[in-house]
Amino acid sequence: MAEEEGEAKAPVPGPSSPVSATAATKTTTSATPAKATSEAVSYLADDFEVISAQATAKDDPFHKSLSECFQLLRESRDEAKPLFSQEDPTEESEPRMKGSILNQVSTAVTVNFIDPTTKPNHGPKPDNTLAAAAKSAKDAAVIENVYEKLTHVFQRDYGSTLRSIQYRNIRTGENDVITSLPVHPVLFGAGGSLPANGNAPWGGTGTSALPSDPSEWHTGPFCHVYIAACQGLDHYRNKIRPSLQAFVSQLESAATQPQLASTGGQGGHSAHYLVVYIPMGPKDKESDNGKPQNARNAVASRLSMVRRRFANAGSREDLDGSQHSKDSLDSNDVPSEGDDAEAAAASFNLLSKSERNIYKKIAADFPNGKVCALSRGSLSHQLDTEADSSSGFAVKTQEWNSFNRCLGAVIVNGFKDRCRRYQDELRRLDAERASQATASKNGKDTIPSSFNLSHFFLVKESLAFTYEQMHLPAEALLQYDEFRAFLPDLSDSDYQKAKKDRKECRALQPEEGSLTLLELADAGEVLAFRRKVRSVTDLKPILDIMRRYLFARELCLLTKMEQPAELVARCRKFIKLMYTIMMRGISDKDPAEQKRRKAKAAEWVIQFSWDVKCTSERFLVSMAELVPTMDDAATAHSSPSLLGDTSEATQAERALARQLSELLDLVRLFYKELGDSKFGGKNPLRVYEKSLPSDMFEPWKPWVAREEKPVEDKPPSGPPKRLSIMQRASVPQINLMEVERRFILSEAFDSEEAYEDTYLEIASSLVTLNRFAGRKRIAARLQGEIAETLVRSGLLVEASEIFKKTVKICRWDHWDRCHFYRLFRLAYCQRTTAKPSEYLKTLVSAFSPRTTAVAPKSALLFLQDDLEAVIGHESVGESRYGKLAFLEIQFEVTDVSEDAATDMGDAFDRKQLLKKYCPVGDTVRIRITLNSNLPRAIELDSLQLFIVSFDTFSTVIENSESVEEEDAFKILSTDCPVKLAPGKNVYTLDWTPTNSGQYILSTAEIVWKQGFFYYDSMDLPEALHCVDVLPSDPTHSLTLEPEVLLPGHDQEVLISFNAADDFVTGGKLQLACSEGLTLIPPGEDPTNGNWQNGCEIDLGSCKQGESKTFIAHVRCGLLETFSHVSISETSTLDRSHGLSVEAITTYLHEESEDADHPMRNVTEVFAPILEKTALSVEGIDVIWITPGKRAMVNVNLISNTPKYFSVEEWDLVLPPPIFLTEGSDLNGDLLQCKVSDGDQLSLAFDCSVVEGKVEMAAEEPALKMKLRDDVGKQFTLQLPIDLTEHYLKVMDGANMKAPITATASLLVEATEGNVGDPLLLTFKIDEGDLGALDTIAYSILSDGSEWLVGGQVNGIIDKSSLSCEVVGIPAVAGPLSKFPSLILRHSPKDGEVVPLTTKIRFPQPFGSYPPTSEVAVAFPNAK
Repeated sequence: MAEEEGEAKAPVPGPSSPVSATAATKTTTSATPAKATSEAVSYLADDFEVISAQATAKDDPFHKSLSECFQLLRESRDEAKPLFSQEDPTEESEPRMKGSILNQVSTAVTVNFIDPTTKPNHGPKPDNTLAAAAKSAKDAAVIENVYEKLTHVFQRDYGSTLRSIQYRNIRTGENDVITSLPVHPVLFGAGGSLPANGNAPWGGTGTSALPSDPSEWHTGPFCHVYIAACQGLDHYRNKIRPSLQAFVSQLESAATQPQLASTGGQGGHSAHYLVVYIPMGPKDKESDNGKPQNARNAVASRLSMVRRRFANAGSREDLDGSQHSKDSLDSNDVPSEGDDAEAAAASFNLLSKSERNIYKKIAADFPNGKVCALSRGSLSHQLDTEADSSSGFAVKTQEWNSFNRCLGAVIVNGFKDRCRRYQDELRRLDAERASQATASKNGKDTIPSSFNLSHFFLVKESLAFTYEQMHLPAEALLQYDEFRAFLPDLSDSDYQKAKKDRKECRALQPEEGSLTLLELADAGEVLAFRRKVRSVTDLKPILDIMRRYLFARELCLLTKMEQPAELVARCRKFIKLMYTIMMRGISDKDPAEQKRRKAKAAEWVIQFSWDVKCTSERFLVSMAELVPTMDDAATAHSSPSLLGDTSEATQAERALARQLSELLDLVRLFYKELGDSKFGGKNPLRVYEKSLPSDMFEPWKPWVAREEKPVEDKPPSGPPKRLSIMQRASVPQINLMEVERRFILSEAFDSEEAYEDTYLEIASSLVTLNRFAGRKRIAARLQGEIAETLVRSGLLVEASEIFKKTVKICRWDHWDRCHFYRLFRLAYCQRTTAKPSEYLKTLVSAFSPRTTAVAPKSALLFLQDDLEAVIGHESVGESRYGKLAFLEIQFEVTDVSEDAATDMGDAFDRKQLLKKYCPVGDTVRIRITLNSNLPRAIELDSLQLFIVSFDTFSTVIENSESVEEEDAFKILSTDCPVKLAPGKNVYTLDWTPTNSGQYILSTAEIVWKQGFFYYDSMDLPEALHCVDVLPSDPTHSLTLEPEVLLPGHDQEVLISFNAADDFVTGGKLQLACSEGLTLIPPGEDPTNGNWQNGCEIDLGSCKQGESKTFIAHVRCGLLETFSHVSISETSTLDRSHGLSVEAITTYLHEESEDADHPMRNVTEVFAPILEKTALSVEGIDVIWITPGKRAMVNVNLISNTPKYFSVEEWDLVLPPPIFLTEGSDLNGDLLQCKVSDGDQLSLAFDCSVVEGKVEMAAEEPALKMKLRDDVGKQFTLQLPIDLTEHYLKVMDGANMKAPITATASLLVEATEGNVGDPLLLTFKIDEGDLGALDTIAYSILSDGSEWLVGGQVNGIIDKSSLSCEVVGIPAVAGPLSKFPSLILRHSPKDGEVVPLTTKIRFPQPFGSYPPTSEVAVAFPNAK
């Protein structure tokens, strides 16, 4: 038979093989044989009874499997080790893994090893024996038992596991990586499970019978490893190659045979192989620089030769001219396929020359396989002398890495080939099914089809096993999902027929000492279940059992995938399926039987779901840790400890909690329906659903404060059992170590109280799961049911704690009607149990704007009655209350200027600040709007507003404190008592600030009986209101007389201070003189000569309207910038020079003379010095009445002082030959004429030329004037008059020659430079009228203010070049427009010097910059 053949041909007799699974099945079966038989009979009778009986079975296989799955998931997460990374369970493995649901299918890939060096019946040796054998064989020509040594090192160093295996997904075509892949090596020959045959061509062993049934292909090896221990090239040609050729020929011939089980083909055979070349011959006598290598340096020498070969690749010779395949080496000794090529290259380049030749021969002779090399040192149990060094260890590691990569590549190739053969077989079977279905649909009489759904399932599951062995559980699960689509849907008639066929079904026949098919399916026993299913051709009689088996396999695979949430989701689907099976055919039953079946089905659903909940709680470690703190964290919108945790583990638990909550919600509904069936129409849980609680129909009694009794006198608040249930309802305890099955319905229907207790337990677990999953609204709805149940039981204190949590959720979600109802129920619980201060918080919360809009007025009136009674209790005054919902407040500042709102920053929670401005003394009107949500008017005891300075307010907020009364700068109060009507109430407070600064409208204090309510502006939704009080403008003044100082004179300065409307509390006058000014302080005698640069005078206090005067004597010297020239467009005052008087005062507003903090003001006046004379010459006009004889000279003057002055007298001084005409005073009307700033004065003089010898006079023309200012002080002026042109005209008409005019241009070496850098200045003279002159002398002058000149500043002009040069040095920084001047003189031979009139053309201003460096001389200091 096929099944017997499949069992006999399994080549993997290890602990993970089907043989081990069979043994485990037999062990389990022998424990409960009688029970297995009875359950088989009951299933044959009615599957409903079988399923319903599992609800009360103590040892339920699904409960056991679920417990194991979640326990393994938790341990895997805690150890941070994937389940697939665990080694295959062996006899020495952890006891908990034996018989595990994860151990039904081997999770390791089977690899056949062919080792000719292993002698028949050679068993494993202890480590010391193996080490001794390795040591003794080190120098031997032949090595034995290579398989044993290789697998020992592979297990010791690598755990028989390959890492990071790359493969391409067969279904999606995407590249992926298998993290770890355990390997199960099997010796295929001597020393294995098969008898030896000395005549076998590949090493003295015979072949094994490989599985031909496609449903058993998963038991075959994925690939083969041939161990080629070669002593040399002759040994390879004579021994190794013939044996390998025989082995490969048989593999390839088997691969080309038909792969169908019906033809007897070897479909489970793998044609992929790896040749492990182990060189056993003597080493080459290679040398480095002619020196032989010793044994210790051989490895290092080999590594260096590898590097040289890579550097000099390209000059190799092929042995025997062999043609290499794609997996062998090319002419450069380097393979060409990714990681496989790198692995082959690594193995190749660690060999000696002769060994490389043999390696290349193997690769060329067997191109369809892969080749790698391992040295004898790599197979040693202990490091030998050669491998003791770090180089030897590196060589060994590199060789084994190469072996692992090659083995992984061969396994992946074998896996792909096996999957391809599976797909071909499944397509063939599906084609048979389609042909049968088409023939049946057309009604044609055909030969019975060979399609067998049982065989199709076995093949499909065998493919799933293959994926599972390759550590691809998701792909394995997909195979079961696809097979589920092939299961037929039975009609009622088909079901009845299938039910009858069960008696003839071989798989359902009881066997002595073995488990039934149902038990095997529920336990997920793979081998025994497949053996029984193999005997069935029609799956309809066992269709429901197949679905149960598929569910068991899903549990296993989802556990390996580490997806607990999906595992629970599959449990929900399984529950739905089983419930459908139990309800099948119920319509044909009588009403009593229908009721019984519905109740039994509900009980099974509840118990199975409860099993899922209890077992899955093993995984919910984070939820168990957060349960004690979930009352505070889970109801918050954002909690760092709960909702803010984004770790992968917590997210996985939260996803699991969401699935469990949906499952338990189904349990809750079934439990209520079950209560309807058990209690008839008197289900206690339906009372809350149909009508309001009975206590709401009782009269609302006036509130009376409860009496505090000693603790020892307090009676218990309820039944002891209900108290424990209440505790579980409030804070459910999760038992992570619970193992035994807990029956939730064992005592649920003993009484109505027990029924409610069980419901509380279910609901409390559901609440905890929903809150942990973030479903706070669902949790709040269930908490309301729990609280009402506790109220009916008289547990008001416990009910109030639950109501508090639901109230928060309703308020946040704006469920206004529900919010008020929960508050009303909370008030009912607290009015007789809570302290007055606690009850007060609930009462004021019930009068929020949203709740009062939807609440019944009668209920609000009842609550206000309690509020007015509670607020008067003396214990209420012991606490400070913040912002409460029954009263809303709003601030507003009116009648002052306003600024835009500004952001206050993070320290103020990004609060906006609305600033208003007003000066000191103005009245600020503050409007307070109170909106009362109470239905009746009340009378407040007081209403106060705390005004706090900005600095104090900032300090309080940054310290996370509240504003207290002592923090207030000003407290404003309304008239008491304050009538507060329902709705909007407006109150006005006036404040006249007496100090400048910024002030915040911080807190409103409302006192109502014993209650003190504080509304901080930081808690209000509006912006902060700030009043910025500005100092008021002072009215006191400071004046100086005179306002302008005249240079070169001593003057009295009158300083006047007038308080005007201010009350000056104190102050001082500071007098400061600029350069060139000195003063004698007021009150000192000027004759003492105590001239100072400044002084300070105590001003003292001044009442309103009071004035004070001070007289100081000021001496003004002549300034360098003083000018006699009049330039009317230029200011005549020197703003940087003069007398400064500064009054620093503190003053108060006229209405607040008693203020503690006066304002400060600084007043400054300045008396500048004139830069020009009081009168300056604006212009001179000469009109010749008689040319050369008589002229009218008109002098135009302009006033430069801001004050009036009068002209007392004047005198025009003219040098000869021009004189004033006697008796011709034309200006008499201008005497005592007053002029001020900008006024012009014109004086006319009649002048005559006196005949005679005309000579140039040394005296310059001038106008002398005597003036008197407005204070009566006289002073004189001498103004120069420029009449040179007219004097020259007079002299030209006499015996003098007219002067010669010369024109010169100044050339500067550069347009800009640094201060102190010498420059060449060249004066270029135009020839003009100078050609007839003999000698011309020059002088170059500079006043030193801007330029310093050096070199030949005096000399004779060279007639050939008509130029002269000097060195000029910029003296100051800035634009220099004042250049050195040139004076020319004619020196005739008679010795007379005649000055020449010189006109100079100057260049653009020179750009002078500060010096960049200083030059200094250092010299030693002799001591």
